[in-house]
Amino acid sequence: MPREGLQRYQIMESLGAGSQGHTYRAIDRETDDEVAIKVLSLEGAREWKAFELFEREAKTLAGLRHPGIPRYRDYFSSEDSGDYFLVMDRVRGRTLAEDMGAPGRFDEARLRQLMRGVLDILAYLHGLTPPIIHRDIKPANIIVDDEGVVHLVDFGGVRVATRLEGGSTMIGTFGYMAPEQLHGDAGPGVDLYALGATIAALASGRPADELPHEGLAIDLEQLVLPDSLRPVLRALLEPDPRARARSVAQVRALLDGRQPSQPRRPTARAEPSETSALAVPGIVQELAETPKPMSILVWLAALLGAGVLIVVEFAVLPIVYLILRALADNKRNKGEAIDDDRAGITSLRDLRRSAARRRELVAHIIQGTSPLRDDPPALPPSAKDRQEAGSDDATPD
Repeated sequence: MPREGLQRYQIMESLGAGSQGHTYRAIDRETDDEVAIKVLSLEGAREWKAFELFEREAKTLAGLRHPGIPRYRDYFSSEDSGDYFLVMDRVRGRTLAEDMGAPGRFDEARLRQLMRGVLDILAYLHGLTPPIIHRDIKPANIIVDDEGVVHLVDFGGVRVATRLEGGSTMIGTFGYMAPEQLHGDAGPGVDLYALGATIAALASGRPADELPHEGLAIDLEQLVLPDSLRPVLRALLEPDPRARARSVAQVRALLDGRQPSQPRRPTARAEPSETSALAVPGIVQELAETPKPMSILVWLAALLGAGVLIVVEFAVLPIVYLILRALADNKRNKGEAIDDDRAGITSLRDLRRSAARRRELVAHIIQGTSPLRDDPPALPPSAKDRQEAGSDDATPD
């Protein structure tokens, strides 16, 4: 009978700590493969968000297939310790942070190779439906293996771009974060900005938060950089996301010395809806399409419902979580079982996912019934209507 959970893996030494949990080298006793196990401790996680991000990382990695991304293997928890475990392939190699500052390590050819390697991974992530945003690209999260293949690791801050609202959590590393991340916003552009900051840091031998700035922008004029990379970095490090390079294709064109093609700006009617990635039940869509003036009442009710859901998701449930955590810690200190508390925490996580889903659906109704929404243009009159209108004009009073 195959072994499962912790019985299957022999934990070796620590590989370090990331944005969410500690990572250890381990041996899979069933296959003798060397793996990496990321551990989130119930005792060490002091915030609700830690569980949500850890679970999101596991779920996201399970669906990714790319040679530059660690392959997902397993995900489980320990009833004895309350710890959560994410098992993935171990990437052998050195992080770029380990070589930062080493003279001669990052010449122009090397920097171009690294950029193309990361761009290949981002092309895959951003090309998914919906796109996957890493949100924490930096030298410490980029590993180059013995064969020169670039790997992107630590998906603890990953975001699936399906939400209707702006992000509520600031995730990233100062210096490598795009300005909009300070407000919790995260689209594909934040990964491109972080790549630019990473290349600038490697070229200068200093962490990005120590580079000279002019306002919000990294002052590239004060850095010793290959001249051919300056326009590329300038496009990547533009503080205004609207003026920044918007896609991997544009960055690749700049690297090749070509003028990137500008995407055609869609009209208001052709612009894809933010809710295109959200599966909307029929009743919700009907409410979102309520005609005026009844739409005002639906809009007000949806606003009230959204307010209640926000309070539940971001106030009530986290408070209950902290209470359960305190009770579990107290029982653990007394040597008592905490099975009921762990079950309660799991239920809370399910409740929060459900609340978040309902909040997205309510937001869809709010968008569709807002008094400030654009009404569809009136259809042109038919030939019959024009004929009748002409007859009416010709009729004497």
